[in-house]
Amino acid sequence: MGALKDKDWGKKLESLQSSLYNSRQHIAGSPGERAEAERISSVAEKALSHKAELISVPTLTWSPEWVEVEPKPGFSVMLPYTLEADVEGPVSHVEGDPSNPLSWRRFPGGRIAIIPEPNNPDDIEPAALLASEAGAEALLVESRVPRIIVTKGSWGYSASSGSPTPIPVVAVPQGYRSLAEREGRVSVKTSAKLSESHAYIVSVDLGGREPQVLVGAHYDRWFTGFQDNILGVAQAILATLALSEHGFSTRLLVFSAEEQGAPGPASWYWAWASRFYAKQLVSSRLECSFAVYINFDLAGMSGLKISGSPQYVASSVLQERCCECPECDSFQLAKAGIPTISLHSLWSKGVTEIYHTPLDTPEAHSPRHALLAVEEAVRLASQGPKWEGFSARLREWLGQGPLLARRAYYLLEAIARRAGWKDLYCEAAKEFLNPVHYGSYRAGEAGLEALWFPEVTVYKRIIKDVRQGKAPREVWISGEEKLLYAPADVKGKPLSPRRLADQARGRLKEFNEKIEEIQRKVIA
Repeated sequence: MGALKDKDWGKKLESLQSSLYNSRQHIAGSPGERAEAERISSVAEKALSHKAELISVPTLTWSPEWVEVEPKPGFSVMLPYTLEADVEGPVSHVEGDPSNPLSWRRFPGGRIAIIPEPNNPDDIEPAALLASEAGAEALLVESRVPRIIVTKGSWGYSASSGSPTPIPVVAVPQGYRSLAEREGRVSVKTSAKLSESHAYIVSVDLGGREPQVLVGAHYDRWFTGFQDNILGVAQAILATLALSEHGFSTRLLVFSAEEQGAPGPASWYWAWASRFYAKQLVSSRLECSFAVYINFDLAGMSGLKISGSPQYVASSVLQERCCECPECDSFQLAKAGIPTISLHSLWSKGVTEIYHTPLDTPEAHSPRHALLAVEEAVRLASQGPKWEGFSARLREWLGQGPLLARRAYYLLEAIARRAGWKDLYCEAAKEFLNPVHYGSYRAGEAGLEALWFPEVTVYKRIIKDVRQGKAPREVWISGEEKLLYAPADVKGKPLSPRRLADQARGRLKEFNEKIEEIQRKVIA
């Protein structure tokens, strides 16, 4: 599959970027949704010489109308899912980590709370809930530049339920606290609405030998949205073209509703169009027929990372973030049983500065790393799955676990020898690849992960953390909001190893029953 540079693929990527980028924000399901999907389609059709199809997706769309803050800041940006509000009163500044109430050195007593932007901007989401619970009726977030982070009205990541943000949340410039305290009172007025709408998936099918390789990215974006994710769309088109020219059957999928849009509004609000698409594949019983899905999302900076299926990504030259990327569209297809390769720079140096801000422009990206992401994805897809990589991970995940975990490992290996790894992988991913929150949603103990066999892998982590005196209170299977483990009592004291082992035995019994179901299904 050689180097893409031999055919001047760097210039092709640059040309695609120029054709796609217009520096405009695009919210999924907004009045311009159809026009934007058709604009993306036109560029893809020209590059790939094949007709595009638009797939309609029912969407819940947040539509901002106006925001007024007095005294006036240099900028004021209303954050989703803020709706109608009219609040006026004294202010109170939160000192400490705004996403961790245990660190607060001052409790918000005013009607309007002001916080510094957290080191991780995504922590604005829990900070808004905590401010609301503390009695605040509005939240102002001091940010160096305008930034949009989606907030919500409930803890956790339910895929089926949720509510809008309970108080208005507005980003204002750093230093606004001083102005607000001099004035003594602040008013915050907002207007926005949630409405049922439609987003679109752009699909372009190219012929070639089976099984088909899926390649994708998302096109909805906040502010200028170059790396997140117009660049990803250009990378996906280029990778589709490269694989097609080498005889692979390929399908380009450009998703909307990645940043927000899930009906409900579900508290797992993101990656909705890819989740919808994956459900359609499963209902049509097509999901196990694809070779791999390649995803590009914010993949244009140093610190480039790879996530995905071990049979592909274990041999990558890039740093791996195990196991999948739960924030990306790729996870929705992975959970449906499709192997994935996901290229991204999430949490790498320099990303925070531009993430969901007007600074996300072409000047901020690295052309060398953007092309490297395409080259590596194409190389891995071309060499095909290396199942010894997945087998090795099985040994790592299960082979050193409790007795029931080791039994599961030998059973999975036996199923693979009889039925083949591909079919086993597809069915196993649906059951044993899960989003995990290792800690309480409220206490800011952890972020979201996507792990294989969390019944075993998380248990091993808990035992280690109990010995070090830092076990979490809760571990959740997110999305379905299932409590996986409760390693501490109501007072936060870690449970004894015996009580933890009792929890593990119950989980592993269910775990082995699922494997037996897979065995019956795959070897039928």
